[in-house]
Amino acid sequence: MRKTQWIALTVSAALVGTQPSRVLSAEFFLLPGTGTLYMMGEITLTDVTQFEEFIANNAIDTLGLAGPGGVLQAAVEIGGMVRERRLSTVAIAGRDCASACSLLFLSGQTRTMDEGARLGFHLPFIQFNGARDPGRYCSEIAAAQSTAPTAVLDFQRALGTVSGECLTLTYQLAFEDARLFMTWFESAGVAESVFKDMMATPPSEMTWYSSVEARQLSLTTE
Repeated sequence: MRKTQWIALTVSAALVGTQPSRVLSAEFFLLPGTGTLYMMGEITLTDVTQFEEFIANNAIDTLGLAGPGGVLQAAVEIGGMVRERRLSTVAIAGRDCASACSLLFLSGQTRTMDEGARLGFHLPFIQFNGARDPGRYCSEIAAAQSTAPTAVLDFQRALGTVSGECLTLTYQLAFEDARLFMTWFESAGVAESVFKDMMATPPSEMTWYSSVEARQLSLTTE
């Protein structure tokens, strides 16, 4: 087992033993004597600034990743810096890198997966005014439109109390996210079937890829 894999497993065990059940932002660990920076946990917007500071003050060449996902916008911004600096990305041994984490993984110039790592993809959560519950948001809009014509209200009830405004916004946001993922996948040279699998996987579920499957689908480069 490589030294970096052993350290990653040690750090992972420490996190499991000391962190609360919900991590509010990612944890960063700079591996002494190397150019490897580990980023583990849920990705948030505050991590963008932290990551920027790390790469500005250290000679980073590799980003090790593990986490359940997080804010898509944050992953895109960090991924842009990874691409700009042509960093390598590594999915950490024995850990999952899913959702926004897997998108960030694809930004690496070279991409590898340590033993036991998995990559997970699914449709992104559509965010309305910072909320992750489009059903509740749409219901609130519909409830506020009590003066809408009967035909509109009937249409709302048929669609689970969803307003026309909400449907339009949902479509726009979903299209933007799909276009973002498609562009990201194409630039990374990932097989088209991964995008299709992601589009068929609801936000509440996950499609997983092992290191062997990832190599076959060009999710990794080595």
